[in-house]
Amino acid sequence: MDWCELNYAVTPFVAEWWNTTSSLVILFLGLYGFAMHRQSSLGMRIAFLSMGMVGLGSVLFHGTLLFEMQLMDELPMMWCALCMFYNLAQSMVPSGRRRLFAAALCLWGLAVTAAMIATRDSIEFEVFVSNFIAAEACGFAAAVPLYRKYLHS
Repeated sequence: MDWCELNYAVTPFVAEWWNTTSSLVILFLGLYGFAMHRQSSLGMRIAFLSMGMVGLGSVLFHGTLLFEMQLMDELPMMWCALCMFYNLAQSMVPSGRRRLFAAALCLWGLAVTAAMIATRDSIEFEVFVSNFIAAEACGFAAAVPLYRKYLHS
């Protein structure tokens, strides 16, 4: 996919300069959050680390515009959305079933990863977008009861 900005307009070494440099902020904020939350739950630390990986993947993709780097941009977004969904929904899942819930989300992520690789020259982007929207919608649906709970407490 190439629709963000003019290619190689600033330097002949970076395809999309502004997207590449702005993605460094996401990378550093994710790593900073990971470092600052050493005492937090594993799920929270993984969420910050996955946010950093979103930034790294975005730097790699927008810097090169290679398909493999597009996957390094999109797949971390998908996995980060699944991590966030887990963190938001885990309190609603009985404690004995949280590992099963985590495993189901991992299977979802693995299936999407495999489908994106397998559909490289056809519907890869549609596979990503539809699953990313679904994961974000699940996270939003899990956040609403939490918001209501904290709003009334």
